[in-house]
Amino acid sequence: MVAAGVPTFTSALLPLAGSAAALQSWEESLRADDNAPLRFVPPRKRHSALGALVYPTEQELFLPEVRLKPWPTIVKRYHGAKLFELGILMGYVGKDVISIDCEDHVIVIRVKESRGAAGLVVVLEPDLSISSATRVQAAKAITTLAKERLTVLAVMTTNEPAYLEISDLISTLLRDEKLEFSCPVVAAKSWEYAQSNGAKVEPLLGS
Repeated sequence: MVAAGVPTFTSALLPLAGSAAALQSWEESLRADDNAPLRFVPPRKRHSALGALVYPTEQELFLPEVRLKPWPTIVKRYHGAKLFELGILMGYVGKDVISIDCEDHVIVIRVKESRGAAGLVVVLEPDLSISSATRVQAAKAITTLAKERLTVLAVMTTNEPAYLEISDLISTLLRDEKLEFSCPVVAAKSWEYAQSNGAKVEPLLGS
């Protein structure tokens, strides 16, 4: 399961382990082994039911046919809480991903939908304030997607504080950069977006 190129959380491994105690023992033994082939990222409190995110220590431990797929690419680039939150999101959109563009503070994901393609700008840092490096990267990504033919552009964050800045960022791009959008724009918290199957969003522009 872990090698198949999809996000895997320990809660999904419980049926294989047979019991919560056996699963915990297995996880603890691997955590204690510096040469173990797997690593674990503990969940934030809001994701405790998922358990830890499990991923291979080396790209070669993914099956050959999936090593260039989106999830192994993300595992190679990100770590810790960023990787955990992206694991939740990719668990929902992963099978429909058309492309990903990875930056330090932002990841852009294009997703196939029934009516076309959606663009997701995922902000990975808590600080989206004016002049921050994260805001610069997010603005650049939004500007790029605004020119594409999309069904919707979703700007989302993996951190609660940055979510409050999304509306201001869009307003600034409209006012100062005279940016025009060819599709509706929504804001979302990445984990809520994933857990609601894309339904929990806040409309910012368009219908």
